Amino acid sequence: KYRACALHCQEEIAMKSMKDLVDADTIQAQVEALLRPLVEELCNVSVTVDHTQIRVIALVPSMYGPHAYATFTLCDFPGCCGMVVSTGAYVSHSARNKGIGTALHNYRKELARDMGYTVLVCTDVTTNEPQRSILKASGFTDAFSFVNKRTGNPVAMSYIEL
Repeated sequence: KYRACALHCQEEIAMKSMKDLVDADTIQAQVEALLRPLVEELCNVSVTVDHTQIRVIALVPSMYGPHAYATFTLCDFPGCCGMVVSTGAYVSHSARNKGIGTALHNYRKELARDMGYTVLVCTDVTTNEPQRSILKASGFTDAFSFVNKRTGNPVAMSYIEL
Protein backbone atom coordinates (compact mmCIF):
# COMPACT_ATOMS: atom_id res chain seq x y z
CA LYS A 1 0.00 0.00 0.00
CA TYR A 2 2.70 2.49 0.99
CA ARG A 3 4.68 1.94 -2.21
CA ALA A 4 1.55 2.42 -4.31
CA CYS A 5 0.76 5.69 -2.48
CA ALA A 6 4.32 6.95 -2.93
CA LEU A 7 4.24 6.10 -6.63
CA HIS A 8 0.87 7.83 -7.02
CA CYS A 9 2.20 10.95 -5.29
CA GLN A 10 5.29 10.94 -7.47
CA GLU A 11 3.07 10.81 -10.54
CA GLU A 12 0.98 13.70 -9.17
CA ILE A 13 4.07 15.79 -8.44
CA ALA A 14 5.40 15.10 -11.91
CA MET A 15 2.07 16.15 -13.42
CA LYS A 16 1.54 19.27 -11.28
CA SER A 17 4.63 21.10 -10.14
CA MET A 18 4.48 24.28 -8.10
CA LYS A 19 4.85 26.22 -11.35
CA ASP A 20 1.57 24.65 -12.46
CA LEU A 21 -0.20 25.50 -9.20
CA VAL A 22 0.68 29.19 -8.71
CA ASP A 23 1.60 32.35 -10.55
CA ALA A 24 4.60 34.32 -9.23
CA ASP A 25 3.09 37.67 -10.26
CA THR A 26 -0.11 36.92 -8.33
CA ILE A 27 1.83 35.93 -5.20
CA GLN A 28 3.96 39.07 -5.53
CA ALA A 29 0.88 41.30 -5.74
CA GLN A 30 -0.80 39.53 -2.81
CA VAL A 31 2.26 39.78 -0.54
CA GLU A 32 2.81 43.43 -1.48
CA ALA A 33 -0.84 44.22 -0.65
CA LEU A 34 -0.52 42.33 2.63
CA LEU A 35 2.71 44.03 3.73
CA ARG A 36 2.26 47.57 2.37
CA PRO A 37 0.12 48.72 5.35
CA LEU A 38 2.67 47.20 7.78
CA VAL A 39 5.92 48.24 6.06
CA GLU A 40 6.00 51.83 4.78
CA GLU A 41 9.48 51.51 3.31
CA LEU A 42 8.77 48.28 1.39
CA CYS A 43 10.46 48.61 -2.00
CA ASN A 44 9.89 45.24 -3.62
CA VAL A 45 8.72 41.69 -3.16
CA SER A 46 10.73 39.05 -4.98
CA VAL A 47 8.99 35.76 -5.77
CA THR A 48 10.71 32.75 -7.29
CA VAL A 49 8.69 29.69 -8.28
CA ASP A 50 10.22 26.54 -9.69
CA HIS A 51 8.99 22.96 -9.92
CA THR A 52 9.44 22.14 -6.22
CA GLN A 53 9.46 25.41 -4.27
CA ILE A 54 8.21 28.97 -3.86
CA ARG A 55 10.51 31.56 -2.29
CA VAL A 56 9.21 34.96 -1.19
CA ILE A 57 11.50 37.81 -0.08
CA ALA A 58 10.23 41.24 0.98
CA LEU A 59 12.91 43.87 0.39
CA VAL A 60 13.44 47.29 1.94
CA PRO A 61 15.98 49.92 0.95
CA SER A 62 19.23 50.34 2.85
CA MET A 63 22.37 52.36 2.25
CA TYR A 64 23.93 49.24 0.69
CA GLY A 65 20.96 48.48 -1.55
CA PRO A 66 17.80 46.44 -0.88
CA HIS A 67 17.98 43.94 1.96
CA ALA A 68 15.68 41.12 3.02
CA TYR A 69 13.09 42.31 5.52
CA ALA A 70 11.05 39.13 5.67
CA THR A 71 11.18 35.84 3.83
CA PHE A 72 9.77 32.32 3.63
CA THR A 73 9.98 29.28 1.37
CA LEU A 74 7.41 26.56 0.68
CA CYS A 75 8.84 23.24 -0.58
CA ASP A 76 7.21 20.05 -1.77
CA PHE A 77 7.60 17.22 0.74
CA PRO A 78 9.54 14.50 -1.13
CA GLY A 79 7.47 11.42 -1.83
CA CYS A 80 4.10 12.82 -0.72
CA CYS A 81 2.15 15.31 -2.81
CA GLY A 82 -0.25 16.05 0.09
CA MET A 83 2.37 17.75 2.27
CA VAL A 84 4.28 21.02 1.90
CA VAL A 85 7.13 22.24 4.11
CA SER A 86 7.55 25.85 5.17
CA THR A 87 11.16 26.72 5.83
CA GLY A 88 13.37 29.77 6.04
CA ALA A 89 10.69 31.95 7.63
CA TYR A 90 12.47 35.06 8.86
CA VAL A 91 11.61 38.60 9.85
CA SER A 92 14.51 41.02 10.41
CA HIS A 93 15.02 42.25 13.96
CA SER A 94 14.00 45.80 13.02
CA ALA A 95 10.67 44.51 11.67
CA ARG A 96 9.60 42.38 14.61
CA ASN A 97 6.53 43.04 16.77
CA LYS A 98 4.70 44.74 13.91
CA GLY A 99 2.51 41.79 12.84
CA ILE A 100 4.64 40.95 9.79
CA GLY A 101 5.54 37.41 10.90
CA THR A 102 1.94 36.59 11.72
CA ALA A 103 0.66 38.09 8.46
CA LEU A 104 3.15 36.12 6.36
CA HIS A 105 2.49 32.96 8.36
CA ASN A 106 -1.26 33.23 7.74
CA TYR A 107 -0.55 33.89 4.07
CA ARG A 108 1.65 30.75 3.83
CA LYS A 109 -1.17 28.65 5.31
CA GLU A 110 -3.72 30.15 2.91
CA LEU A 111 -1.40 29.69 -0.08
CA ALA A 112 -0.70 26.04 0.82
CA ARG A 113 -4.43 25.39 1.27
CA ASP A 114 -5.27 27.07 -2.05
CA MET A 115 -2.62 24.93 -3.78
CA GLY A 116 -4.44 21.80 -2.60
CA TYR A 117 -2.07 20.59 0.10
CA THR A 118 -3.51 18.68 3.06
CA VAL A 119 -0.75 19.26 5.62
CA LEU A 120 1.66 22.17 6.18
CA VAL A 121 4.86 21.24 8.03
CA CYS A 122 7.15 23.82 9.65
CA THR A 123 10.62 23.27 11.02
CA ASP A 124 12.22 25.83 13.26
CA VAL A 125 14.92 26.25 15.87
CA THR A 126 13.22 25.87 19.24
CA THR A 127 14.94 29.00 20.55
CA ASN A 128 13.12 31.07 17.90
CA GLU A 129 10.44 32.19 20.35
CA PRO A 130 8.57 34.53 17.96
CA GLN A 131 8.10 31.73 15.39
CA ARG A 132 7.21 29.16 18.08
CA SER A 133 4.59 31.58 19.44
CA ILE A 134 3.07 32.17 15.98
CA LEU A 135 2.86 28.42 15.30
CA LYS A 136 1.24 27.67 18.65
CA ALA A 137 -1.28 30.52 18.33
CA SER A 138 -2.34 29.34 14.87
CA GLY A 139 -3.03 25.73 15.87
CA PHE A 140 0.16 23.90 14.88
CA THR A 141 1.01 20.68 16.73
CA ASP A 142 4.59 19.73 17.54
CA ALA A 143 5.33 16.35 15.98
CA PHE A 144 8.80 15.94 17.46
CA SER A 145 12.02 17.72 18.26
CA PHE A 146 15.67 16.82 17.93
CA VAL A 147 19.15 18.28 18.07
CA ASN A 148 20.52 18.83 14.58
CA LYS A 149 23.83 16.93 14.51
CA ARG A 150 25.16 19.18 11.78
CA THR A 151 24.52 22.51 13.57
CA GLY A 152 23.94 21.60 17.21
CA ASN A 153 20.65 23.55 17.09
CA PRO A 154 17.53 22.20 18.81
CA VAL A 155 14.86 21.86 16.10
CA ALA A 156 11.11 21.31 16.30
CA MET A 157 8.91 19.94 13.54
CA SER A 158 5.31 21.13 13.72
CA TYR A 159 2.31 20.56 11.47
CA ILE A 160 -1.26 21.61 10.83
CA GLU A 161 -3.98 20.02 8.74
CA LEU A 162 -5.25 22.54 6.21
